[in-house]
Formats: sequence, C-alpha cells, structure tokens
Amino acid sequence: MHGGDPKGMIEPVMRGPAACEACHSEIVATPAKHSGHVAKAADCYACHMPAITFGIGTVLRTHRIQNPDPSRAWVYDMPEACTLCHLDKSAKWAAAALAKKMGRSSTLSTSQDFEVAESVRSLVGGASVQRSVAAHAMGESTEAWVVPFLLSAMRDRYPAVRHLAQRSLSKVIKRAQLETRGIPKSAFDPQGLPSERERHLDEWETWWAQLDKAGMAPGPTVTTEVLEGLERRRVERAVSIGE
Repeated sequence: MHGGDPKGMIEPVMRGPAACEACHSEIVATPAKHSGHVAKAADCYACHMPAITFGIGTVLRTHRIQNPDPSRAWVYDMPEACTLCHLDKSAKWAAAALAKKMGRSSTLSTSQDFEVAESVRSLVGGASVQRSVAAHAMGESTEAWVVPFLLSAMRDRYPAVRHLAQRSLSKVIKRAQLETRGIPKSAFDPQGLPSERERHLDEWETWWAQLDKAGMAPGPTVTTEVLEGLERRRVERAVSIGE
C-alpha cells in the first residue's frame, strides 16, 4: 500500500517521527518540550495515531490523526492513547495530568470505575473492541503484573479477545523473562472446547499463584469486588467491524 514489507506497509524510516517532520519539523526537533515526556519516550504515533483499531485478528494504529483526550474513555466508551502506554494508570489520572500539562481545566467522570487502571477497567468492563485493545496493549508491557489479567481475559466470551490475550501473555513472558520459572507447557487454543480451555487455564493460574513474585512490580491494586462490579456493568452491544 505504502511500500515496505507487508507487516507494516510503510517504509521503515516512516514508522517514526520522520513521517511527521515535513509538516511539524519544530515539534519533531524538540519532542520533550511538545509532549511533556523525555525525548526517548515521545512517540508521535502513540499519542496521535494510537493502536485502537480492531481488524485482521489484531489491533492496528488508527488512521485518524487526533490529539490525546482521556475523556474518550467515559464519553464515547473508546480506548484512549495515554493509558495504552501508562497501563497502570486510570483515565482520570491521565485526564488530570494532561490538563495540568496543557494548562487547562478538565471535567472528570464522577464514576469510580474510571479510578481503576484504565487497561484493567477496559479489559474487564469495556465493550468487545475496548477489551481487544486492552489485551493487545498489555502485550507491550515489560512487567509481570499484567499476567493474571491476561489469564482472566483468556476466558472472554469472544475468541478474538482470548486470542489477543494469549498472544500478549506470550510476549510478556518473554519480556519479563518468566520462561525460566517453569511455565506450563499447555497449548491453549482460543477457539478450543470450553473444557479444554479451562483445563489449560487452571494450569496457568496454578503456576501464577505458586510463582515467587519477589522483585516484581506490584502493579495497580484492584480488589475482587471491584473486578466483579466492572464485569457486571460491562458494556455489551452489537458491533459491526469492517476489515
């Protein structure tokens, strides 16, 4: 489509800030000043074209160039850019932090749901596409605290969510170097029989429960009561996805 290999469809040089430089040279030259992040963490795509589009069995970057707006989480039931990177932070935190950075006021949701880490809230209580996006985003984590949430998502009613959660779990295991800690050999099939899926997940959850977690980042604290409440209030609606 744009050249390059079929996986990215754009030339490698255009997968970074060079794609934005022709029109925004000053911003690209001083990314920390514009983004409020250290230069190495300032990613034009992550903020303005985040991976929030479900399609072809994965999650892709949106082609709609937009400014970050954490309120999309509660106004439109949409994934929002800030907490796709800050996985342990809530949408309320992101909205307040962005408002402070931009020197403007922010209207925050009054719902306590949005005080929960948005990646967790979306994965447990969001609509199907939100859950897919959250499962995909957790695969970019280097911290093992996402593991139990991904295991839970591997029980989702949608095979696509189960598939993305399983793929992210494999990535996190490698990034967090957990493969040296005796991981189960079970071959989980997202589209397998429910009884088989449960058997494999029981093995994985037993492994996680018994794993020595010394030295691991604790991640956000979310009680069982909160998780159950999010699941009860889960957004369930029919969606039409064009691929």
